[in-house]
Amino acid sequence: MFSFRYLFFAAIFMAAALLMTASHAAARDTDAEAGVFAVTGVAVDETAEDAAAARAAALRNARKTAFEMLSERLVPDQTRRKAVLDDADEQTISTLIESFEINEEAVSDVRYIATLTFYFRPEITKKFFQSRVYGELVTSMPDTVLILPVIRYSDITTGSVFWGARNPWLTAWQTHDHSRSFVPVRVPAGDSTDLRLAAESDMVRHNRDAIDRLMQRYQATDAVMAIFEVEDPSFRYGLLHLYALDGDEMAHKRTVNLDNGENLEGALFTDGIAKTVFYLEDRWQQTAKTAAAKPVAPQTGLAGFFHSGTPAEPVQKTGGKEPIVADIAFTNMGEWLAIQKRVEETFSVEDIEVLSLGRNSARTKISFRGSEDQLRRAFVQQGLELAVPVSSPYDRAEERVYGLHVTPQFYAPPVQPETVPQQMPVENVPPYQLVPQQ
Repeated sequence: MFSFRYLFFAAIFMAAALLMTASHAAARDTDAEAGVFAVTGVAVDETAEDAAAARAAALRNARKTAFEMLSERLVPDQTRRKAVLDDADEQTISTLIESFEINEEAVSDVRYIATLTFYFRPEITKKFFQSRVYGELVTSMPDTVLILPVIRYSDITTGSVFWGARNPWLTAWQTHDHSRSFVPVRVPAGDSTDLRLAAESDMVRHNRDAIDRLMQRYQATDAVMAIFEVEDPSFRYGLLHLYALDGDEMAHKRTVNLDNGENLEGALFTDGIAKTVFYLEDRWQQTAKTAAAKPVAPQTGLAGFFHSGTPAEPVQKTGGKEPIVADIAFTNMGEWLAIQKRVEETFSVEDIEVLSLGRNSARTKISFRGSEDQLRRAFVQQGLELAVPVSSPYDRAEERVYGLHVTPQFYAPPVQPETVPQQMPVENVPPYQLVPQQ
């Protein structure tokens, strides 16, 4: 009698745990989807016979511009996107918009200037696009990118600089408004905690461990090093070298010329930031375009079984890596839920799917960004250890199963704040270096 009753309640608890897993995953997907259908930075400037007419014309054009920006995001392929744009009139676009907000506004008697954010209705907007576009839509958010601005001086004594007042390039990134970039961007604050996590010598040498520690602190899943090469002491022109994570290395991706033709203060840094952001968005567009062209298998396993309503839709992954299968051991259900929460909060992890759940172990499939080595380091930060999988030497096609367990002691960066601190003050800047106005 006892054994049957125990099994009954254990089954109920396991089902509840699986449903909780599915609900957490659904909540993450919903938040990401809402971000995809929010279009920021829509700028308008209209002139008419009076302010009211200028405002009406500006909002009309803003709705169209926002829809075009959303189309580029959801359908990177220009040929396929044309079918959507040709079939979207003003009234149709209005029905797809849920709300909008005005971020900046300036009005005169005959002119209206504003910057707006539009929020589209996710479900009906997806149906509108899917009925006109063959293939998958890109409804995944880009990775959060940590920008590492390094300035390289021509004189050997100074050389390359990352931290401190001698790097006005870092200051320019810290003071720039990144809220309108679709690719989420983080910039190191340059405080004492940053300096403990990553010494300047580590950063200029592209030390991967130091970069990973900063990525962990700023909850970034990717990193790009933007090296500003000073060719002119008066900052009229320069070179920008962009390096991005490629496996376990920082690989050179692009070099562009920077020009301050109008000789405006800070204009060269502004140009460099704009070209870096363009590279990030162009890179994501190319990745999304490739991902959207690939057929995606429907969701299977226990997650699909416990999914209510219609069959689960394919989920586009941005990491580009095959998921790993990991066995997680635990002593009770409370410990299992705690471990599961740690895995979900690991910054490299995109999703965790429970394949099977027993009394003292669970088999999971973990989707992640970056390399396996980066995933292993990220787990260490959460107090978890990813064991090397053991596979049969006679069957190379056999599925590799990892082991994931809690470590009794684990490394944590010192003074881990809950919020990212403000930038350090810039002091003692040599007279020949240019610092943007606050």
